[in-house]
This record gives sequence, structure tokens and C-alpha cells, in this order.
Amino acid sequence: MAEERFATKEDIKRIEDKIATKEQFEAIAISVEDSGREMVQYLLERRGYRRAAERLRLDADYEFDVYCNAGAITAVGEAKVRAGRRDVERTVERIRELQRRRPEKNSGGLVPVLYTLVAGPSAVQRAKELKMWLIESKREVVPLEEALG
Repeated sequence: MAEERFATKEDIKRIEDKIATKEQFEAIAISVEDSGREMVQYLLERRGYRRAAERLRLDADYEFDVYCNAGAITAVGEAKVRAGRRDVERTVERIRELQRRRPEKNSGGLVPVLYTLVAGPSAVQRAKELKMWLIESKREVVPLEEALG
């Protein structure tokens, strides 16, 4: 028969700390997503495209942090705290899947976008190669015009 064990104050404190850390991380992630949508919308508005950026949820398992269908152009992608080469590649793969599964979500030129607070050198290089609009905090590392090719 298994011995009963009661949680100690230290056990409870460790669990509370883990919960607090998870809640803090989720708050940061949501904040980055909101910032990404705001920045994409702002940069598109500066170019004459007037349309709200939003989250795009296709189903329970498939969503994009940033989606802005402005008619002549559709910007779709992700928002990350830190981005590397693999984040760029994964975002492009997911957008290709969106094109395949839901082509009606794209009108005009489709622009893959990745918003990040910190873009590593490998992310910048790969974004240029894959023609992805890469926004780091408040600046375009790979400008929209370059992503449109």
C-alpha cells in the first residue's frame, strides 16, 4: 500500500511559482500578438491600406496571430518574442497550408509576415530569401515592398 504524503509549504510555494511564471509568460505572449497586429495595421495604413488586423482562427488547432485582408493585399503570419530561421520557415509553411485549405482568405497579393521583438541574424537572412515581411519591434527589417518582390 502506498504511503500517503501531504504537500509541504515548500511544495505549495513551488507550484504557486510555476503557475505565476506560466501566467506571466502568457501575458507577454498575448501582448506580443497584440503589438504585432497593431504594428501591421499601422504600417499598412501608412501605405494607404485601411483594414483592421486581427487573429485568424481556422479551427481549434490552426490559427494565425496576425491577419489583415486589405483587398489588394493580405498580410498573414505570426508574432513571436524572439525569432530565428526556423520560426520564419515554420510561418511560411503554415501560410502555404492556409492557401491550400482556405484560398478565400487571400485576396490580392499574399504577404507572409512575422512580427518579433528580437530577430536573430538567421531569421533576417531567411526572411529575405523567402520574401517575408519581417518586422522587429517598431522597424521593418525586411520591408513590405521587398516581401512583395
